[in-house]
Amino acid sequence: MCSMRYKTSITSGPTESDRTIVGKSVTGLTALKCRYPEMFREARLTKQTYLKTGDVQFDGMFPGGGLPSGLLVELTGAASSGKTAVLFHLLAGYQYQYPLAYIDSSSTFFPLSAITAGIKVEQLLVVTTDSSCESVRIAENLFRLTPTRVIACDVTGRNDKLKMEQMHRLRIITTRYQGMVIFLTDSRYQLFPPSLISLQLTVTRCTRNSAIVTVTRSKISPEGKNTEMTLV
Repeated sequence: MCSMRYKTSITSGPTESDRTIVGKSVTGLTALKCRYPEMFREARLTKQTYLKTGDVQFDGMFPGGGLPSGLLVELTGAASSGKTAVLFHLLAGYQYQYPLAYIDSSSTFFPLSAITAGIKVEQLLVVTTDSSCESVRIAENLFRLTPTRVIACDVTGRNDKLKMEQMHRLRIITTRYQGMVIFLTDSRYQLFPPSLISLQLTVTRCTRNSAIVTVTRSKISPEGKNTEMTLV
């Protein structure tokens, strides 16, 4: 199976409607489905489960030994904190059990780094865009049209704030399909309404090859819990 990368873009300006934007995403994903049908099995709704990375220390920070499905998670940190390496580590663990997708709105996805972390890029659906708002719409369509269970959404370096209604709709879709969306963000910007993020994890560089992941805002576990993770 070949690696897939699909780019979607929007035209700036007041003449572009939300319906047109959503239509572009749906049309693009439909075309991709025709080209790579093996990656688009029927998406089935399942009962709530705990999504586990296989990293005992990370999973152990949460009740149930993993993150409950249906969450919107923010993974944040300062520049060079190691947050991207931590994200890749988590995705490599999730990929053993769940179909993944990666939405890149920052043009920072490097396949070699993903491979080094253990991600099978030939089984990873990567979608690129240049808008945080479009990233949310794409995530909705991925849950509806593909078997994806875990979506990483890289919005680092962007400060175009997301609307409350957008995030609320995504949370409903994520819960319905029992998936999870991990937003990779820059700690300089607050993109999300705090009430709609179920879990915020902050990454702090410890040494060159390790970082501390701390629960800084949570509706599912005590805040302040942390674990040290080795980076590759």
